[in-house]
Amino acid sequence: MTMNQDDARIQVGAAARRKLTWRGMLVLAALSLLAEFAVHMHPRFAFESVFGFAAWLGLAACIVLIAVADVLAWLLGRPDNHYGSAPDA
Repeated sequence: MTMNQDDARIQVGAAARRKLTWRGMLVLAALSLLAEFAVHMHPRFAFESVFGFAAWLGLAACIVLIAVADVLAWLLGRPDNHYGSAPDA
């Protein structure tokens, strides 16, 4: 299949949006870390007073969620040829 000019422009636009989204997320992460200097925290436990605790906790939660999703995909997944082999086109 060949790509026409509209499809090519959409692809370029998607790449630019993806780049902008990553930059925005990095800026928000940096701002949340810098906010710890301005906001007085009220930790209930000693480990909550570690600088960037909320960011580290969020990162760990994302890693755990991805790992759980991978395990569930492995447990519940079906083989690629579950519905029979694909016809040659």
